[in-house]
Amino acid sequence: MKKTITVPDYMSIEQYQIVHNSEHLTELHKTIKIISLLTGVSEAELKTWGVRTLGTIYRDLNNKIDLKEEFHPIFKYEDKLYGFQNIDNMTLGEYIDLERLSKEPNKNLHEIMAIFYREIKSHNFNHFVWKQAQKILVNNKKTTNIFKQYKIKKYDVDERHASAEMFKQLPVQYALGALAFFLGIVSGYLTITKPYSTKK
Repeated sequence: MKKTITVPDYMSIEQYQIVHNSEHLTELHKTIKIISLLTGVSEAELKTWGVRTLGTIYRDLNNKIDLKEEFHPIFKYEDKLYGFQNIDNMTLGEYIDLERLSKEPNKNLHEIMAIFYREIKSHNFNHFVWKQAQKILVNNKKTTNIFKQYKIKKYDVDERHASAEMFKQLPVQYALGALAFFLGIVSGYLTITKPYSTKK
């Protein structure tokens, strides 16, 4: 009897967190858990399938689901535009919460994302002048500072919790990309400021 399963296009942040919390399992149990998580087939049913079938499905999942980092300064989710918070504009409250949540990054990945991204309240993307300027820049193989083209909502802890729950369903590549981008900027800042803080 043929088994039909649906392979998802991506792994969500929530699924990634569950997989990360399964590191204590044996390879076989971990494989079953991941297949069940991504296909919706119960673990009990998967245990009745052949080992070769499960191995093929697991390989197919690995081949299709790409966990490469993808940084998106803006993205659309549930008909709303969200923008990455420019590190230069971060408030002390954001830094404090980010530092606390970063102690357990995988567990708090959705919460961290809700600090990085908030709903865009105004932007220039539809303005004729901006569109024409973009065409000129692209033709000259240049780019603009995208962070200057939009403004996001002010940081609010209650709104962060609500957004964090929604963001659990985002592709985990978005979160991994945002973390890598943020850490890259912080690392650059530390490199720049180090000579000034070194005692002669």
